[in-house]
Amino acid sequence: MTNLFIFLNSTVPEGRLFGLDQQTLIQIGIQLLNAVILFAFLTKLLYKPVKEFLQKRQDKIAQEIASAEDQMVHVDELKAEYEQKLQDIQKERSEILAQAEAAALKNKEEIIAQAKTEAAEIKEQQAQKAGEDSRRMREEMRIQVIDYSALMAEKFIQNEMDEESKAKYTDLVTAAMEEQSWPS
Repeated sequence: MTNLFIFLNSTVPEGRLFGLDQQTLIQIGIQLLNAVILFAFLTKLLYKPVKEFLQKRQDKIAQEIASAEDQMVHVDELKAEYEQKLQDIQKERSEILAQAEAAALKNKEEIIAQAKTEAAEIKEQQAQKAGEDSRRMREEMRIQVIDYSALMAEKFIQNEMDEESKAKYTDLVTAAMEEQSWPS
């Protein structure tokens, strides 16, 4: 290392930091020429592949962005479609519920009407039965009254009247009975 320091120290003229002589300028020129040649060579050798790589990468990113945007559009369409389907389902649900309520109300009204009809029929049957029972009871009472009247008349006639008066009275009652009409 000391040899290098001595070498560097011996080439520089005294009083200067470095020597700008013809040899130094030629070396600087050669280094600049080497740098330009290296830059041109590397540019020619590496610029196109790097540029193509970057362009491909940029195209791929742009394609992925476009694909993502297309997918977002598709997702938005699907979302809108599903929201529409949900609205349709809600609307259909409401319609079905309204129809079910209407059918239940109609069914209720039919059941009530049928119950009223059956109640009216039962009431009418009971009224007819009560009327028939009333007529039958009146008829039975009339028959019993007639039987008791006949029995009482017979007892009265047996105790109070003689045979000739009995025959006369029987004829008179029979004639009166024939002339009168009995209620049915």
